[in-house]
Amino acid sequence: MAVIKSIKKINIVDEVYVQLKEFIINGEWEPGSKIPSENELSTLFNVSRNTVRSAIQKLKAVGVLDTRQGQGTFVCESVIKNIVDSIMPIGFLSEEEIIEIMEFRKPLEVEAAGLAAIRRDEQDVISMQKALDAMVENLGDYKRHASADYQFHLSMAKASKNRMIYRALVKLKDVIYAHFEKMSKDLGTQMSIENHKRIFQAVKAKDPELARYIVKETIEVSINILKSK
Repeated sequence: MAVIKSIKKINIVDEVYVQLKEFIINGEWEPGSKIPSENELSTLFNVSRNTVRSAIQKLKAVGVLDTRQGQGTFVCESVIKNIVDSIMPIGFLSEEEIIEIMEFRKPLEVEAAGLAAIRRDEQDVISMQKALDAMVENLGDYKRHASADYQFHLSMAKASKNRMIYRALVKLKDVIYAHFEKMSKDLGTQMSIENHKRIFQAVKAKDPELARYIVKETIEVSINILKSK
């Protein structure tokens, strides 16, 4: 069973937010269940009630918690759907969560790249080129760059002709997009452009092993950069 830990880091609202969210995702607090009161959580976390209230507000904003007048705060019945489908503001993704998203993406997109190199058609190449061009055009605008980045990966998934890979990227659009936006903002857009050009050329050349290698290398380098910050 998960154990609540006292908060000692500087950004205590985010720390409380992350722990509360983990209790929900891990099933400790099931959909429809009532969570401890602000006073109880304040004591358990060893933080102020205002800190707990701010963390709860962040979870309410993305449809994970719901406060009922005179009854308390409850885990939303559709919590799993809301965690995946709701738009996740950039500030709600911690560095640890960004790394977890990238670890999740790695096997999925490595295989998508390999299959795309084998199965792509000319329309797929055009779609990927269009997205890549949009990334280049928006080097100085990390929001538009991130949008084009997502379209590039979506086009590659479509080129793989694997409906499960494509649907996974569509289903996780908001979380992945927020991740791309934060990466573009924090790490810059130039490195992203060079790596995507290499991926595109490998897919266009129908070289599945090279495409897989470049995607795997790109994600691992980004993870290492984040871990070293």
